[in-house]
Amino acid sequence: MDGGRHLRHSPGMAQHHGKWPGGYIRKDAAGRSIYYIRRQMAGTRFDVSTGATTLRGAMAQLERFEADPAGYRTGGMGDGAIILDDALAAEYLVACGRNSEKYLRQKRANVAWWAEHLRGVDLRRATLRDHILPPLAGAPQRNQRIACIKHLYSWLRKQDRIETAEDPTFGKLAADPVKPAQHERSKVVTREQYEAARKHMVGVYRDALDLLAGTGWHITEAVRFAEGGAMEDYAGPDPDGAAVLTVWHKSGAPHRTIVTREVAEAAARLRAAGRLSQSSLIKATKGACIAAGVPEFGPGWFRHTIATLATESGKAELAPAFLGHRSASTTRKFYSTRAIPPRVPTLR
Repeated sequence: MDGGRHLRHSPGMAQHHGKWPGGYIRKDAAGRSIYYIRRQMAGTRFDVSTGATTLRGAMAQLERFEADPAGYRTGGMGDGAIILDDALAAEYLVACGRNSEKYLRQKRANVAWWAEHLRGVDLRRATLRDHILPPLAGAPQRNQRIACIKHLYSWLRKQDRIETAEDPTFGKLAADPVKPAQHERSKVVTREQYEAARKHMVGVYRDALDLLAGTGWHITEAVRFAEGGAMEDYAGPDPDGAAVLTVWHKSGAPHRTIVTREVAEAAARLRAAGRLSQSSLIKATKGACIAAGVPEFGPGWFRHTIATLATESGKAELAPAFLGHRSASTTRKFYSTRAIPPRVPTLR
């Protein structure tokens, strides 16, 4: 034991809660499974935390450990360096959860971009001035890169791998403001445009359009709903409410939306289909607009449309909850319980 390396264990982690090929599993104070390596090698006993909360991440850490047991440093415990290597990138991408293939492609590309520009840099000691801002200068897709590094550091904080003071992006790095030119084209779909285009759509694409027009969801949320959303009858005070649809955010948190009978019927058919192609829906909507002779709009425009309708009807304060915006106050008010946000005016 004297030659072994020991890390402090958090309060409430005294008992083992399972085994894995590298050692054992313990629960931390938040109830997360933390994977520990326990090995006897060359007369030295190693008992160290991988810092990983998934088996895949732990196996990647085990591979690093076996390559150099004496020099192994977990991704963020104690004074060990946190390097954005293949193992950490893989664990982070797994933690990003279920998303559209387009989202995951972009995420992988952005993580790879940062791994290249932060090669060998200890993320716990990186600074905004010396390490984060220089590669961003003139970088393509700058706002995507910023969102990625901020989310990566946020994930490391939630994993208790770094302190807030060690996050160079916390409260200091923000995406570039939207240029005024990007506001010149309105993204509000009128009821007439929607109804005209809808007549030229069939099957799951018409159902998906109705779902988005009635919920203001992101297209990716409609995709996730088709693959595994939930429905239940609504028996609340809203006279137009017929059902409650539930879709899960990327973080795993549920978002519930009250919908009308027509939207509920479209949602049921979409869920029965079991799948929805985001790219095909966008193409189908564009084709329908052309066939109907109306200004072209995208299926993602309904989110902006519903927010605008809510503002114009004097219900702007209800829009964030209905649309599932993840502000701290909205989270506390609607996601900590089974409360269902009130419905706001929609096109369907």
